[in-house]
Amino acid sequence: MLSEKVAVVTGASRGIGRAIALALVAQGAKVVASARNAEALDNLVAEIEGQGGEAIAVAGDVASGTDAARLIEQAVAAYGQIDILVNNAGITRDGLLLRMKDEDWDAVIDTNLKGAFLTAQQVLPSMRARGWGRIVFLGSILSHVSLPERAAYSSSKAALLGLTRTLALESAPDGVCVNCICPGP
Repeated sequence: MLSEKVAVVTGASRGIGRAIALALVAQGAKVVASARNAEALDNLVAEIEGQGGEAIAVAGDVASGTDAARLIEQAVAAYGQIDILVNNAGITRDGLLLRMKDEDWDAVIDTNLKGAFLTAQQVLPSMRARGWGRIVFLGSILSHVSLPERAAYSSSKAALLGLTRTLALESAPDGVCVNCICPGP
């Protein structure tokens, strides 16, 4: 059970992130749901509260340092601490590498990798100070086996594995466990 634990879930407005937020609440956690779609977040919070759970929504883009900092600040203001960070926010811009626009590459790398980096960087100091924390990155099977037209997505998820491994080694001595889950279709 996760009663008395506070979890931040990025990319919580739909899909895997939404399911993770609901599962955490079902285990007793308080959830801070984040995504760019404020209306979908409000619907999720209403559903959680309707089931007797506790959650708040913080809309924003994790690829923005300002938004990532605001997310963590609002979570701490609401609940006092963050015990669990689930970095689920992710996008793809499929296309052949030779035709890919710089802005599409940057958008994928910024959301999938930089967003994870920024939010983890924000929560780590307090987790380390308390000697306990859990950070979960959502990677992809495409970090191991790619497909045509997925260069940016596969690269971002492979880099996320590298970030996970390094952060796990850096944080374990302070009681912070860092993992990456790589779901497939």
